[in-house]
Amino acid sequence: MKVSNDSSGFTIIEVVVTLAVTALFLTFFFQMYLAMESQRISVARQALASDLAYSNLRKFTTRPAEADPCDAASMDLTGPLPNNGKDLTFIPEPTEGLGSGVGQTVRAFAPKGCALFASNPVKIESTITYGNGEKVVHASYLN
Repeated sequence: MKVSNDSSGFTIIEVVVTLAVTALFLTFFFQMYLAMESQRISVARQALASDLAYSNLRKFTTRPAEADPCDAASMDLTGPLPNNGKDLTFIPEPTEGLGSGVGQTVRAFAPKGCALFASNPVKIESTITYGNGEKVVHASYLN
């Protein structure tokens, strides 16, 4: 009787090596997926914050009559705005999707100094702060 040493199949070493390589690839791809998903969320939040800042900036189409960028109290345009005998109130945009702790500010500046304020444009700057100190700023000039 002749004993055959012909075995078909894989050895335990081949199976372990194959499983280890497969686990490394799966771990790598899972980490790449998590990084891409985190980046996608970050970009989406930045785009939303940019849209909010731009929307807040568009609320000021004319120079605020009582805003004096040389006076720190009237530099902030997010409160009641006296304008031509009417009280206008700045209504901030809703911030769903940006999480908690979102800050919205709109400020007026005199870019050429206080001495030339009445005859030069006013810089209006809209800032949205969100997340871990991330910030989006849009600015425009008004005559």
